[in-house]
Amino acid sequence: MHNRHALQSALFFLFLIVLLALGTACGSDDSTDGDNPDGDNPDGDNPDGDNPDGDNPDGDNPDGDEPDGDEPDGDDPDGDDPDGDDPDGDTPDGDDPSCDGVRVTSLSGLVVDENDDPLVDVSVFACIIGPDNQGACLRPVFTDDNGRYQVLVPEAQQCLQHSAIRFLPVELTGRISLSCPIDLGSGGNVDTSTAFKLPAVPESLRDPLDDPATEHAMHLSGDSMLTVIPEDLTPLEGGYADINLMEWDADAWGWPCFIDPADPPAQLFTVAPEVEVHDPDAVHVWIENTTGLAAGSDVLIYGLGSVATYTWDDEPVMEGEWALIQNAEVASSGQGIETATGAGLPFLTWFGWKAAD
Repeated sequence: MHNRHALQSALFFLFLIVLLALGTACGSDDSTDGDNPDGDNPDGDNPDGDNPDGDNPDGDNPDGDEPDGDEPDGDDPDGDDPDGDDPDGDTPDGDDPSCDGVRVTSLSGLVVDENDDPLVDVSVFACIIGPDNQGACLRPVFTDDNGRYQVLVPEAQQCLQHSAIRFLPVELTGRISLSCPIDLGSGGNVDTSTAFKLPAVPESLRDPLDDPATEHAMHLSGDSMLTVIPEDLTPLEGGYADINLMEWDADAWGWPCFIDPADPPAQLFTVAPEVEVHDPDAVHVWIENTTGLAAGSDVLIYGLGSVATYTWDDEPVMEGEWALIQNAEVASSGQGIETATGAGLPFLTWFGWKAAD
């Protein structure tokens, strides 16, 4: 358990540094080219093979308009093959026999608030995993005035098996954050058709902070609540007084990106900002039994993977993964669903519950 928390804390605080710097990679492979939604190259290198300075040391045609339509070196630095043949095995639509995955050139989409208005300056972190299971998080980009973003994937990292995107609003304590698995489809420029929604979170009712080593109650909805020990919590921003909880309104907003609409939870809750939990008894749930489950019924608690999220068994919950993180039970009174002593929630991002089959 000690090793798990040492690693979790190190990764969690590394992400805090990334939020401050907003210019360093957040994964194992440092990428410098992934944050260029405008197509410009501020670092002076030229991954697209064009020559912005007008000098052409290789003797090629800097304007790209070779008179006979052929590329003099036999390759195509822009990834396009005007003659229909592809000597490097790369194809712009993602159908690449040399890639044991999907070739993706960019990831783009739209971020909105609870009223479907565009959200500006949301930080967008794209994390990618290749066929060799090596992962990297690209430098963050920001949504524009229309709530749009585009992440350019460096050429050397375009062969992907999986990608997830993490959205962080400007004010972490006032609006939810979100991690979403991305459907890569057939690759190329992957533009998500459904907008990602980040509602504002109202201030939660809670016990005033007293002795931080003792239990404090935080209101969820109805008679549901969390019981937390403040000294064993590390929010991504602020402290105990800045943690707010909200039940997700699926009727008004639909299900978020990580939920299968065919198999949704009975209730879904979100936490802003996200919180690292240091002890198995630091966060317990009491959820009102509104569905009439019998006393003693088994209940499954799911959580959304984010930064340095692990179960108490040291199993990682990956970015954008909706995974089983704890078991609970309907209390003997039948009135509520509760987690057992020594088996509280291992982290606070999003969580939900459903009756065990």
